[in-house]
Amino acid sequence: MKRRVIFLIVGLLALAAALRAQPSAAQLFADTEKRAVCPLSDAQQDKAVRTFADVEQMLKSSPPRCINCHGALQPFAADTKHPGGRMDPLFTKGKLDVEKTRRIQCIICHDPPWQAPHPDDFWVDKNAVQLCKHFKGQFQTPQALLTHLQRDVLADFAYAGTRALNDNGELISEGEFGKPPKPEPPSFTRQDLLLRTAFWLDAQNGKFQGDEECGCKPHRYFLRFIIDMAIVADKAPPLFGRSDAHEDFKIPITFRDDGSFSGQASVDRNMSGTIGAPGRPPVVCTIKAVVPQEVWKVEGKPTDETVFAWNVTLTNTWPNPLRSEARCNVGGSAFQSPMAAAPTGVLMFQLNHLLDSPIDPIDLTQPPMGEGKIQMEWVVESAP
Repeated sequence: MKRRVIFLIVGLLALAAALRAQPSAAQLFADTEKRAVCPLSDAQQDKAVRTFADVEQMLKSSPPRCINCHGALQPFAADTKHPGGRMDPLFTKGKLDVEKTRRIQCIICHDPPWQAPHPDDFWVDKNAVQLCKHFKGQFQTPQALLTHLQRDVLADFAYAGTRALNDNGELISEGEFGKPPKPEPPSFTRQDLLLRTAFWLDAQNGKFQGDEECGCKPHRYFLRFIIDMAIVADKAPPLFGRSDAHEDFKIPITFRDDGSFSGQASVDRNMSGTIGAPGRPPVVCTIKAVVPQEVWKVEGKPTDETVFAWNVTLTNTWPNPLRSEARCNVGGSAFQSPMAAAPTGVLMFQLNHLLDSPIDPIDLTQPPMGEGKIQMEWVVESAP
């Protein structure tokens, strides 16, 4: 009888180690917009960084038509290099009023609607990543950026290289430099800049994705899984005790060009605990078990073309037999119970794109004695 109880306990151990994810649909939501996963493949991220470097080089090239307007010449600074001298910025309710300043100050030397940009739109001292993030934040959509480069009247002045000088401005410039001003267009054409910008946008599938650094700086992503499983014998009297397993691991994520992703990791699952049954004396067994190199695979497909969420399939497989051992108080005996490799378990759920939002745990309860949960989080690392 005691021996049968011992093998029953060992059987429970096998059940505990085999507690597997059953098909479900765990919906994961977030209340507010936070940092978002960048769903670009490694090749797309590399291409985006390379192509934006070309854009940055044009914007900062000489003659400095673009960068001059965006902070290289600061007409309101005390040490300004502005040929017309320092301008007095005008304020409304304590804030710089660019429109009022343009109407009263800039129009003295420049044709309307020439104006100095707000300091928030200065590019000076910004590196490629910072400038790239600035563009994404300022324009919000690729179309808004392209419209500015292609149709904005201030950009027209930049491409012409005239600085929109009126007659008074030309006289002041001649007095400053000793010769009449001539147009100094940039070293590139409007079409050159549009083409380079289009290459950068094409590397991102034609749209701004992820957070502000997506398409500006490479990242590597992981999904971290914290898995707790247990057999609670107390829930099935007359048995008592419990046996627990805990796993904490990260799966490296590889994105594809279409925004889908995959990843795989192998980890040992260890389980231990004490389970007993009444008797004279009671049978009490200390249990240890390991599933060597349990394989976890994850596949994600975008729910729509905006890539705000993925339909995810998580599978786990035992390529190697479970090894278990129960040491009981019956004659000091030790019983070993090997278990063959198990079939694949499957869990399906939806995962959102936000890095900082908590993900609802997935319940793995299996009556009468199985309980457990899976917790997940996105982990991001800057690529070298």
